[in-house]
Amino acid sequence: MDQEQLSKLLDKYQAGTCTPEEEEQVLHWLNSRNTNQGEWHNMTATAQQAYLDALYKDVRQSIEIPARRQPLRMMILRVAAIAVVVLGAALIYILMSRPGQMETIESLAGTKRIELPDGSVVVLNAASKLQYMADWETREVILEGEAFFDVKASSELPFVITSGEVRTRVLGTSFNIQAYPKDGKISVGVISGKVEMSKATEKIILEKGEAGVFDKQQGKLSHAEFQKEPEAWVKGELNFFHMPLAEVAAVLQRHYDISIEISNNSSKQCEITGKFHVNQTIDEVLQLICKTIDATYEADGKRVIIHAENGCHH
Repeated sequence: MDQEQLSKLLDKYQAGTCTPEEEEQVLHWLNSRNTNQGEWHNMTATAQQAYLDALYKDVRQSIEIPARRQPLRMMILRVAAIAVVVLGAALIYILMSRPGQMETIESLAGTKRIELPDGSVVVLNAASKLQYMADWETREVILEGEAFFDVKASSELPFVITSGEVRTRVLGTSFNIQAYPKDGKISVGVISGKVEMSKATEKIILEKGEAGVFDKQQGKLSHAEFQKEPEAWVKGELNFFHMPLAEVAAVLQRHYDISIEISNNSSKQCEITGKFHVNQTIDEVLQLICKTIDATYEADGKRVIIHAENGCHH
């Protein structure tokens, strides 16, 4: 493809509006510039962003740009625009690619408490992962899944969490982030203090008792209704407040390590409100939920099917 086509594709890729075919073209172009074919697909989001930054520097340093060659100049500027979302310099990618440089902590089931080198405390929810540089020169972490953060105050060095396309930046506060890769949104709920939630050049400020959400499909950040005690799971509680049945099922799947299907698509939006405890069995929880919406369920090992053929009856 020529430079003008590439510029337009990169612009659409940054905005998240590429078709599957166009996205494949961009990834193919990126891989063609990488010595290790396919390595791009195996990078974390942060590594991809750092690689784009390094790529831009390489392009800028290796190509002379005559004033009359505007298309090439525009291509480089657009590559630079993509690099705006980078979390650090290319050094981050280099370090992340070297074995032993990254600390990775996972919680496959249940919760896990972590104390970071600066004294900040993180509690990981089920099916979640936290990564950070072992030398801890910057207070930056990468989160997949859900976690509660109690960040130690520092006026000199902010604490930054990357969750997919979203960055959450704080100086000292406590908050909850839910950012499971398969979910359609990334949400932040602030328990104390103030945080900045951003995506590329867009950002919102959240204070105590406020929440923000990033809609992955629309690519937009916005304020959202604050759910009471978003960190209740840290205390062993599963709280649902007018939550669609499909989202409730996703929470239960992660917590109990099971698969849940809902037989009737229209029932996936049935609103569920209730408070449960992690010590309750999945059968106890499902019985109460099904009773609420006049549904039934059947279980076969780790597979559960919820039948709510009559719609949502409360």
